[in-house]
Amino acid sequence: MVTLADRREAAEWVQTGHPELSQRRVCQLVGIAQSTVRYEKPALSEEAKRLRREILRIAGACVGYGYRRIAWKLRREGWTVNHKQVQRLCVELRLSLPRRKRRKRLGRAAGLEPAVRPNHKWAMDFVHDTTVEGRKLRFLTVVDRYTRECPGILVGESLPATQVIRALDRMVAWRGAPDELRVDNGPEFLCAQMKAWATRNGIRLVYIQPGKPTQNGHIESFNGKFRDEFLDAELFYNLSDARQKTEVWRWHYNDDRPHSAWRQQTPNEVAQHFGWAPFALNCDPRAGQGRCQGFPNGAQAALTAPPSGADHQLISGRRDRVTQLAV
Repeated sequence: MVTLADRREAAEWVQTGHPELSQRRVCQLVGIAQSTVRYEKPALSEEAKRLRREILRIAGACVGYGYRRIAWKLRREGWTVNHKQVQRLCVELRLSLPRRKRRKRLGRAAGLEPAVRPNHKWAMDFVHDTTVEGRKLRFLTVVDRYTRECPGILVGESLPATQVIRALDRMVAWRGAPDELRVDNGPEFLCAQMKAWATRNGIRLVYIQPGKPTQNGHIESFNGKFRDEFLDAELFYNLSDARQKTEVWRWHYNDDRPHSAWRQQTPNEVAQHFGWAPFALNCDPRAGQGRCQGFPNGAQAALTAPPSGADHQLISGRRDRVTQLAV
């Protein structure tokens, strides 16, 4: 029993189970002041209740959001709230995320020059996960290093160079070819097919040094968010289910998730500010119905599609907490 609320609950439980004990004796046993046990909170106003419901809604839909991002989300929706107020309410509702140990900043990696405009430099990498049956999944993630947009995420059990090139062709057809594409030393990126494709499209492939992921920091940062906010919070029943859910999350990331690098603007808002069409590209035609390009036939179809396999289960402890409070 660490928090004051836990000790107060314990004191009430002891007093209910042992009515022969006085309140003073119970408080001495639990280690809490009598005034704390007797304190009654004032009734919440309707505005305060609505704010709590909004915090619960955002925390349940975006399980990786901390109190700062929840506060930014509320302000974007028209609420006038302070981040310290949101932090207090998140602690009260037990929605706080575990604190991470901050790593020492090493500065900019050698040779990692910043992008100066949209579509200037892209970064690409693979992420791995599994279905509920243990089948392996691979995710090809691509990010624009300037706007922080995600042009597409390709999902498959095996992603050879031919599939990677087809997905990149669809992204290039939508936005145009970047000047530079930064990748690691995986076989899909080192093969002759990838080098020939890059030469044909006028793209300079930049390979990082082996064992130096910090030289591709933008995609590593994106992959961390991708895992914390999506992969660790979802169950995939099969490949089709993974593609649908991934496309929905990618649309949320591009169009709805505020990014701290751009003063809490979404990546699509940044792209529109510079006169570029936002990425609404569904790079995998099997993720939605109909054409493989455009949000209405891509992520929107995934939003309305029935879940495949068993009913969706909420595996995140934070989502379970939100569900309990909502009831």
